[in-house]
Amino acid sequence: MYWLKYIKTLRLLLASFVGCGFLLTFTTLRAQNTSRLVSGAWMKLGVTKTGIYKVDRDFIRKIGWDPTSIDPRTVKIYGLGGAMLPQANSLARPAEPLEGAAWFDGQADGQWDASDALYFYAEGPHTIFYDSDTKRLAHQLHSYSDTNYYFITYGGQVGRRIESSALPPWAGQPLLTSFVDYWFHETERYNLLQSGRRWWGEYLGGSPLAVSVPMSDLLPGSEVSVRFSAIASAQVTTGFTLTLNGATIGTGNFGTVPGQTYTQKGAIAEGSYVSTLSGAPADIQNITVAYHNNGQLSAQAFLDYLTLQGLRSFKAYDQQQIYHFLPASSDTTSYHIDGLSGSGQLWDVTVPLSPGLLLKGTTANFSLKNSRRYRRFIGFDPQQALVPTSYSPVDQPTVEVYAQVALLIITAPAFVEQAQRLADFRHSQDGLPSAVVTTDQIYNHHASGKADPVAIRDYIRNVYQNSKLKYVLLFGDATYDYKNNLKNQTPSQWAAWVPTYQSRESLLPVYTYASDDFFGFMDEDEGAWEESVAGDELLDIGVGRLPVKSLEEADQMVEKLMHYQSPGSMGAWHNTVRFVADDGDGNIHQYHASELAKLIDHTFLTKKIFLDEQPQKAVEGGQRSPATNGLIRDGIERGSLIMNYTGHGGGSGWAEEQILTLSDMIGMRGYDNLPILVTATCDFGRFDNMAQVSGGELMVLSPKGGAIAALSTTRPVYSSTNFTLNKALYRALSQSDTLLRLGDLVRETKNNSLVGSLNRNFTLIGDPSMPVVDQSRTIKWSAVPDTLRPQQRVKLQGQIQLTRTGELDGDFDGVAYLSIYDQPSSFATLGDQDGPEKYTDNRNKLYEGSLSVQGGAFELEFIVPVSTDTAFRIGRASVYSRSGTGTHTASAQLPLVIGGKATATSSAATQISAFLNDESFRDGDLVEPSSLLMVRLQDELGIQLSQPGIILNLNDTLEIGLEDYYRADLDDYTRGTVVYPLQDLPIGHYTATVKVYNSYNNLSKITFGFVVGAQQGIQVSDLVVYPMPFRDQWSFDLKHNRADEDVALELSVLTLSGALIGTEKWILYNAPKDIRKRVTDIALTTKLQPNEMYLYRLIVKSLADRSVSKRMGRLMRAP
Repeated sequence: MYWLKYIKTLRLLLASFVGCGFLLTFTTLRAQNTSRLVSGAWMKLGVTKTGIYKVDRDFIRKIGWDPTSIDPRTVKIYGLGGAMLPQANSLARPAEPLEGAAWFDGQADGQWDASDALYFYAEGPHTIFYDSDTKRLAHQLHSYSDTNYYFITYGGQVGRRIESSALPPWAGQPLLTSFVDYWFHETERYNLLQSGRRWWGEYLGGSPLAVSVPMSDLLPGSEVSVRFSAIASAQVTTGFTLTLNGATIGTGNFGTVPGQTYTQKGAIAEGSYVSTLSGAPADIQNITVAYHNNGQLSAQAFLDYLTLQGLRSFKAYDQQQIYHFLPASSDTTSYHIDGLSGSGQLWDVTVPLSPGLLLKGTTANFSLKNSRRYRRFIGFDPQQALVPTSYSPVDQPTVEVYAQVALLIITAPAFVEQAQRLADFRHSQDGLPSAVVTTDQIYNHHASGKADPVAIRDYIRNVYQNSKLKYVLLFGDATYDYKNNLKNQTPSQWAAWVPTYQSRESLLPVYTYASDDFFGFMDEDEGAWEESVAGDELLDIGVGRLPVKSLEEADQMVEKLMHYQSPGSMGAWHNTVRFVADDGDGNIHQYHASELAKLIDHTFLTKKIFLDEQPQKAVEGGQRSPATNGLIRDGIERGSLIMNYTGHGGGSGWAEEQILTLSDMIGMRGYDNLPILVTATCDFGRFDNMAQVSGGELMVLSPKGGAIAALSTTRPVYSSTNFTLNKALYRALSQSDTLLRLGDLVRETKNNSLVGSLNRNFTLIGDPSMPVVDQSRTIKWSAVPDTLRPQQRVKLQGQIQLTRTGELDGDFDGVAYLSIYDQPSSFATLGDQDGPEKYTDNRNKLYEGSLSVQGGAFELEFIVPVSTDTAFRIGRASVYSRSGTGTHTASAQLPLVIGGKATATSSAATQISAFLNDESFRDGDLVEPSSLLMVRLQDELGIQLSQPGIILNLNDTLEIGLEDYYRADLDDYTRGTVVYPLQDLPIGHYTATVKVYNSYNNLSKITFGFVVGAQQGIQVSDLVVYPMPFRDQWSFDLKHNRADEDVALELSVLTLSGALIGTEKWILYNAPKDIRKRVTDIALTTKLQPNEMYLYRLIVKSLADRSVSKRMGRLMRAP
């Protein structure tokens, strides 16, 4: 049933609790630092439908408790009922599970005898309630769980027990001898968009759907009401016919839908139909639904729900029966029930946790006051009692609220160890007090064990109100199929989800969404999150997700985040933001990319990769642009703080021309310089469909490299919305004057780009506590020439300053990476689809190298290269500096005036040495298809880096510009190195020529030959095992010939006769040439016998070509 009915119902339910003495336990959420689940034995009991449940001695033994050690008088039941928690923060909800009243038959002697049993009323997850608007009953399926839970415990104080209701004497008033019954049929089989909370049931496109309703003793001549809801997808008007017991009671039509990709996927038809019963009604009522496709064979229709409401005789039945009584017109109502005898009982369960005993073992007339409200009774015989469908111990019952926590990591129980490792790193490395809590802990405390995203938000809000919480990381994957309706989730998969929020909208692709923003709305008037501009709410904390699905992914992701902040990952690429743009659509994507670059060009070095600048070729399946693919791959692997894409795409790549494909993403490297992806394209960041791993997930979770985070879309989006959000992002990025973490950036971005539902499907796949840029320090010139003139030896001096005060940071010692660029170069697109356009980009490089920073100061001396442009113009220095420990960074874009004529001449030549793979290379050597070219250059005038500056020519057919691969030596502009990977060269003979121009444009070159042979297998050298003998631990070091490839290690220990004792395995992505590993498996260490000789066997396997190298040796453990 449509979810909106729930809010009104919840208010009524809460009011009923408050009116029955629960005012102190039902409040808006406030601090709750301790849980009643902390001490004692607790068991969680699952129930799937509403009724009276029984726990007897056999069941107690079954769950692992000893009934002889339990005083039944102290047994207690706790729960919260079956309904979903309210979204709105302002609505009251219990702070934790509440004790309910129960009936214990046989507890008086303090012994749990064989015939003794506890009986309690429990609500299933799907509830029936009174709708005061329609003045009829309605129902609500729980969106997140098909099981409700109650907790049972014992010990300490006596438990709450059911008391007999105080019944005023019947004084001959008219008797109510009937009740209202309500039946519903609603299954969840299809989610048309694989998005949103609404599901649909049976397919109606075939023969009519027939449903039987077991509802006996309906009153002759009374009215019954059938309510019907369904959905149809057709381009013509289609219809339905509804019958009850063979008679037509209603017909109607479905509207049409356009049938296009991003338009409404179905039209809903619903209605209520009344029929008067004639004669003696049957015990079974038969409803049929027929769909009429009006000749469109492709038309589809699905049932939403069917309900039947009618008046039945108020009597005892052969099964448990719930009796509904709608609000009466008078304050007191008198009732008469038939057939209640023997052990039969009638309870008033209007307040579910405080049932009252009305009658026991007798038929009687009775009266009740307060009849102007809805009431609910249940009649049962103990023999009819239900048994809980499941049970599980509460292993981690407590949820602590941390007073100073800044980062909260919420994870599934399976990933606690990895999440805790990340929390410890954030605390030690970043000074962020961090805590880890599991979904099970939260569900038990805030939702009585049921999965419910609102419970997670409630817990976060509790922490927020009692700490300095700034970031929440959801450490685990999610699915739109909360309840495994598709039956394709294993129990371990289902238990590992950390749920996301799904929109109410489930039919319109561009308005449906999955979002973790919901968990960041902390204010009292937030949380309802209506799906309109009026419902926009502001994030109070930064929220992100790492959608890990396995222990291996969790381990790899934590390693990746830790590596991102290591000194080896701190380089000039942190200063670069690249903008990739699709073609077509009136060049709107290029325009957006260019405008975004302007927003941050004063703070970061911007680079543009426009599809329409590169040639395309026609292949089977459409146009392709291999050059663009290569530029994107190079930009990612060589490093960018952000890689921004605007244009068309989907979950598996970018652009119709496939400029980024799944194959590209799987093979992507760049582990030392991981970018943040910002992708304004449809579905690229979707993480809640287990049938598909999106490009955003693939890149972030890749153990080889790819990306460190992604701000991307989980659903289709509009380009205008993308542009609004991207502008907010780059404004936030460029205006910061302190340490900016990913969660801060996303929070400010989302809060400043609100457009209703249209920007809610942008999500952060990444750790919100990860630092993005530290602008608490900046870089300024302390001395600089007024003009950089060609062929002039210039000296530039700079210093690291504190941004807010402008003071020199005299304690800053480290290195500065400095690149000098001429004014932006103009380039033109080709106009493949919409005509050529001209843009500018930072491409004309004059210098690149590294400088020592001491006491916050650095100095660069170099010779300005000659240029054909003699006009005076504004260039820039892009500077990034890090301290020696890597704890502090600073960056800036500093202006420089460039211009003038070159007049001097020089015959100085560049000294060039080149080799492949290592310095042992000789002209004509045999190398593998993928080899590393290294060129060392020395020139007293410096090297020309504007194109052409350094060129590699292979066999006079292929020319490759190497300017971007050159780095000057530390503090020496006259020396530097080019490192360039030659990938997958065909087998054969090659002549290579490296041409180099110095700053005076003098040309020097070197030519050498090499032969590319077949790929050699992986080879291990210099294996060292130590210490030998070992006592408790041992390690090994090795060298191999497949650096930067993915390598698998398998270490086994055997007896001297060859019997296997144990094995430990590792997978190393982007493996370094030198590998060191410590053996940790106890079977290979402390379980080995002292003074006995063993054999070790090490197998090293290349995952690129599956080649293997094996080594064996002797091993001994010391006494």
